[in-house]
Amino acid sequence: MTEQTDLNVTSQNLRVGPTTERPDRSSRKIYYKWSFFSNSLRVLDAAGIPFAGMASLLIIYRNPYISPAVSLTLYFSAFIFMVFAQYFNCYRKTNMKVIEDQAVSSLSAGLATLVVVLGGALLSQGAVAVDLPWVLAWLGIAIPVIAANRLAVATAIRHLQAHGQLRDTVAVVGSSDLAAMIVSSFIQGSAAAEINLIGRFDDAAWPETGVRPAGTIDELIALARNTRIDRIILALPGADEDRAPALLSRLRNAPARIELCLSANIWRFGSADANRLCGVPLVTVANSRIDSDITVMKSIEDRVFSLLLLAALAPLLLLVALLIKLDSRGPVLFRQPRYGLNNRVFNVYKFRSMRQDAPVSAEVRQATRDDPRVTRLGRFLRRSSLDELPQLLNVAKGEMSLIGPRPHAVPHNIKYAGLIDEYHARHNLKPGITGWAQVNGLRGETDTDDKMRRRVEYDLYYVENWSFMLDVKIIWMTLFKVWTQDSAY
Repeated sequence: MTEQTDLNVTSQNLRVGPTTERPDRSSRKIYYKWSFFSNSLRVLDAAGIPFAGMASLLIIYRNPYISPAVSLTLYFSAFIFMVFAQYFNCYRKTNMKVIEDQAVSSLSAGLATLVVVLGGALLSQGAVAVDLPWVLAWLGIAIPVIAANRLAVATAIRHLQAHGQLRDTVAVVGSSDLAAMIVSSFIQGSAAAEINLIGRFDDAAWPETGVRPAGTIDELIALARNTRIDRIILALPGADEDRAPALLSRLRNAPARIELCLSANIWRFGSADANRLCGVPLVTVANSRIDSDITVMKSIEDRVFSLLLLAALAPLLLLVALLIKLDSRGPVLFRQPRYGLNNRVFNVYKFRSMRQDAPVSAEVRQATRDDPRVTRLGRFLRRSSLDELPQLLNVAKGEMSLIGPRPHAVPHNIKYAGLIDEYHARHNLKPGITGWAQVNGLRGETDTDDKMRRRVEYDLYYVENWSFMLDVKIIWMTLFKVWTQDSAY
């Protein structure tokens, strides 16, 4: 098949349409997602390691009784192993289907866990119960159990991929020969089992043939918001490299990993240090943290902590609600439409801090210093951020996150999206009650475009660099810094 033929096949047959990730509701076929397998592997690890420890106790000592110290050791070990397994990418989708990668990462996690557990046994003076025969028997059972778990998951993934599921949905951007080469590589050979290519997108036709692409850049961004696209690949060699910054600014608004292939020459070097998809060398340049693993981890973090905080703060929430009713007429809670993940609109909850009889305006006005609409109690609630506490309900419902870019009112979103190219990239993660911009002083009224641009810069830094430890840092900074700022009115 020649390159010219590949070009025609691609342009005629690859059109924007539904992927296997959005099945007909009437179909009874089960459609799996990567998060199902990563979570399944976590559950298998959480159960398999204590099971191996209990089985080894029965084999070595023939005693069904398990002391509290031993139980603590078993579950502590399972938790530590899962932490290290996450660190060594055992639950990452690119590793789950590759037995060799799983063997290396699981062995690394296991050795690190063994060091921690044995170290804990030495330092705990008996609180962590460990003796050598049991440890050896435990390892002898745990290793086959962990290996069997991974083999089962990898086999299931390969089977589903062979039947059209669990494929990365990929779009190619560009109008060059390099774009044609990438498309040809994706529609041949083993690529069919790894990806679902939805087409080539650009604002221009391919000059060699005059053939129109599957869609424009704006259509690709809209498609990414309404369906699931995992990866967008920019094919911009030679003179086209000048287009990269402008294209990247636009494409960052799509909730997908953005990858760049600069030159066909890189293909000639098999040892080149680059990620490869079906043999195509790629460098991730934006949205690198958009991943199902992050979604899972943040969801767990958000649901657990929001429910704990709602329970712990219930007396304070009831007291504030009572004071609001005594201070002024009107409802306790204020609801307002805001943009969330993938630009989906939801109602954000806040304690009402303004008078119910305040003049209604067609334009949503931000609160300003000495704003006459704010009640006496509302002024304190806003400065202390206590008015934001009901958003824990949004977090528990899955509409928001504890940490993330702050959601803005719908009119403000529309206004600033027209002024700031990468504004919508803020919505590639769930909005948060507090965020990196807020703890760095960008809180309260944004009365100038420059203030909003700076806030967006900090928000995008968080989207690109999210980590659990960064969330912990933001929480501590929120407790000790945000409440001392006077920029919220």
